Amino acid sequence: GGVGWSEREFEALGHGFADRGARTDEIIDALRVAWTEDPATFEGEHVSFRDVRVLPQPAHPIPIWIGGMSERALRRGVEKGDGHQIIGVKPHEAAPVIERLRRDRPEETFTISLRTGWDPQGMDPDEIRAEADAYAEAGVQHVVSAPWRSDLDSWLRSMELLAELVVGR
Repeated sequence: GGVGWSEREFEALGHGFADRGARTDEIIDALRVAWTEDPATFEGEHVSFRDVRVLPQPAHPIPIWIGGMSERALRRGVEKGDGHQIIGVKPHEAAPVIERLRRDRPEETFTISLRTGWDPQGMDPDEIRAEADAYAEAGVQHVVSAPWRSDLDSWLRSMELLAELVVGR
């Protein structure tokens, strides 16, 4: 995910909003140390621990996907991530971003994901199918859809319809 956008959420937790990117970068580094060293020690400006054991240790590296569209988010995805989730762009806008990410991280293990708000209860199903095809053509490997629904039953119905439209074909 991204580093957060709601200043009020950071205030509620007693953390600064302005340094959230640096804190996220450091947390990623600390997690990778904790997941690979036993015992693990990490000294940073925001995160520090000594002789921590994570048991059981992960059987394989845990991928971290970075999300966002800002310059900093894209750079963080390339430098720190195992994948990047683009957000809030149409297929024609996604293509140049994906080309840039692929230029900087060409390995196939670097995953390109998209977060969208597709909602088959409020959108034309043909539009969703066309967008899914266009995103795939642009290089999107995974799609995460989060339709805005006010109740669980309606949200579940949207997800079922979406699975039929996109996944089940």
